[in-house]
Amino acid sequence: MIGARRVVRIAFLIILFSCAAYIMYCAFFFFTQREFYFPGRRFHRTMTANPPQDTSVIWLEHDGYKVESWFIPPNHGTYHDSFPVIIVVHGNGGIMYSWPERCKALREMGVGVLLVEYPGYGRSGGDPSYESITFVLVKAYDILVTMPRVDTKNIYAFGYSFGGAAVCTLARHRGLKALILLSTFTSLYDMAMQNALPPFLVLDDFDSLKVLREYDGPVLILHATDDTIIPFHHGELLARAAKSAKFVVLNGGHVNQIKDWDLFWRKQVRDFLKLAL
Repeated sequence: MIGARRVVRIAFLIILFSCAAYIMYCAFFFFTQREFYFPGRRFHRTMTANPPQDTSVIWLEHDGYKVESWFIPPNHGTYHDSFPVIIVVHGNGGIMYSWPERCKALREMGVGVLLVEYPGYGRSGGDPSYESITFVLVKAYDILVTMPRVDTKNIYAFGYSFGGAAVCTLARHRGLKALILLSTFTSLYDMAMQNALPPFLVLDDFDSLKVLREYDGPVLILHATDDTIIPFHHGELLARAAKSAKFVVLNGGHVNQIKDWDLFWRKQVRDFLKLAL
């Protein structure tokens, strides 16, 4: 039989190695978390982008670098004196250049679109972080409200995945009439704990739950039940936190939950914003 001391020694070594492994796991996360949370920065593109016709390319300056944004007005003849605008922020694994095609129905509906890139993505300089993303979104908003024919009383924001957290952050600093959040997490603190990591290691909080508790405007929240990247309960918690929320249950996981973007804008979003559109 194995002696009691040997059993204790083996148990101690197992605990010691487990603790060491967990500390290494936490340290690895701490030093690489922005690489993990912003994988799209690896898709840095130096080729010339082709914005839609009539697009205004706006370069936002911050700390010596420039971040790209596109203002795409609605199609001619779809509005009268002024038009509403939806600020669109994509997920952390994508890039801004793929979104004009997804948003074409908005322009046909008489809605302008402002696409804002993350620092370090596409042709943009800098590094993505809570501070830098908040800065460029606020600066883009401030430029938007000075542009002719923009109805400053009807500015909305749509965010997909990480973009939902980004537009929630914008809502803390600037007036947005409504928010549309697709597959968005509650906070990076919760995402860390979901992966058995202590939340105090998180450098960028992006606490959407806290924002929605304080936000007075209506919120449209859409989440797929089979989302394995940002689980469904994140959407449920966001809907409960918002003062005025409409919660739409989808399927198709984290990536394919919107099968038809034209239908999404024309049906889900038009119905939600029916007073303005």
